[in-house]
Amino acid sequence: MRILVLEDEARLSRSLQTGLEEEGYRVDVAHDGVEGEALARSGVYDALIVDWRLPLREGPEVIARLRADGFATPVLMLTARVGVEDRVAGLDAGADDYLGKPFAFDEMLARLRALLRRAAPRSLRLHLTPGNLVLDEAQHLATLAAEPLGLRPKEFALLVLLARHPGQIVRRERMVDLVWGDTLVSPNTLEVTVSGVRSRLLNAARAQRIDAPEIETVRGVGYRLHATPA
Repeated sequence: MRILVLEDEARLSRSLQTGLEEEGYRVDVAHDGVEGEALARSGVYDALIVDWRLPLREGPEVIARLRADGFATPVLMLTARVGVEDRVAGLDAGADDYLGKPFAFDEMLARLRALLRRAAPRSLRLHLTPGNLVLDEAQHLATLAAEPLGLRPKEFALLVLLARHPGQIVRRERMVDLVWGDTLVSPNTLEVTVSGVRSRLLNAARAQRIDAPEIETVRGVGYRLHATPA
């Protein structure tokens, strides 16, 4: 699972990143609210750990802005402000849980696990003409106009990544990082995987007698899926 930590205190952010990575999570860190919100909007994180006091944009505002735009990613808020009114403000902003500083790492980890267990399975739907592309991440099932695509695991992960950025270029380096992680891949692995997704989309579209969604190659940069999110 991938976790985003929004924490400007360097020592604490390093400690959280190291501890979470030792527990098997993949962790990214942002040191201000603007950068953190931008990363959170990528939609690739399973949970956010957000400090209240952040430069440029404070934690509650970041969370409230994300919730207003429909982001349902679980959020654990960290803060030295432990008064009842502060806890209420943080939860009202959209945090799912609240942990006062200083805290024990084991308690933070337990609260994070609880949030992840409660998180609803995600399903992503894109409007296409005339059919819909539906990506059910809980079942690892992709369908086009109700026709199963039969994607392999890496193909599914790659299509989900593109679908979370409809109409936007996703850079090659980011695709490799998010789909394969630290695994070494050959230079043409990405191209082969994209080709496989295109082929499966085309086969499903032909079965339904509709046009296949376009995955555009932006030479030297990355790829872009032309579709509109529901």
